[in-house]
Amino acid sequence: MELTPEDRFFVLACDGVWDVMTNQAVVDFVSARLDAGERPAAIAAALLDACLAPDPRETRGIGCDNMTATIVLLHGTAGAGAAGGGARGRGGPPALAGAPAAAPVS
Repeated sequence: MELTPEDRFFVLACDGVWDVMTNQAVVDFVSARLDAGERPAAIAAALLDACLAPDPRETRGIGCDNMTATIVLLHGTAGAGAAGGGARGRGGPPALAGAPAAAPVS
């Protein structure tokens, strides 16, 4: 997959995030917050908070897995670089802004 000028960022996250949100949902979540001027580290933390289950019994464990997320800004975006949140996660598929969504692999 080649990056294009329209690709603003990518997200590396463990399966605990991808079990809860689709690739497009993550792209929309991050894009809206970048557009509002939020810093990538704050967005990563908010993403993890949004994925947490309020009651594990109701979600049958979805939203209770370990979660890690890193947002990498591309193409000289203001403050470009990586920012992450979470702890002890396995790597997951990146969500590329403007790219077709691919199914996460667990």
